[in-house]
Amino acid sequence: MQKQCPDSRLDYIVEGIKFEGARVEYQIVEGQDPGWVLHVFEPKLPNTAMFKYPVREADVHDGDSRARLRSGLDCAWRMAFMD
Repeated sequence: MQKQCPDSRLDYIVEGIKFEGARVEYQIVEGQDPGWVLHVFEPKLPNTAMFKYPVREADVHDGDSRARLRSGLDCAWRMAFMD
């Protein structure tokens, strides 16, 4: 995994998550369904990913897709804290 965002278009998607204190790492997925996986680490459990969120390149091409992706990631983050 890498800490550097593989595509600058993903930066704003995770900025709210990072603001809350989480660490985000990226895993590049190659093969039949290429894209990225965002691994979000909760501040109190720095070695255990709370959840993994798949990202496809097509998801970040237009404003509507970016908004849906950001909304989904924020929702997953809130759900992780509620559980």
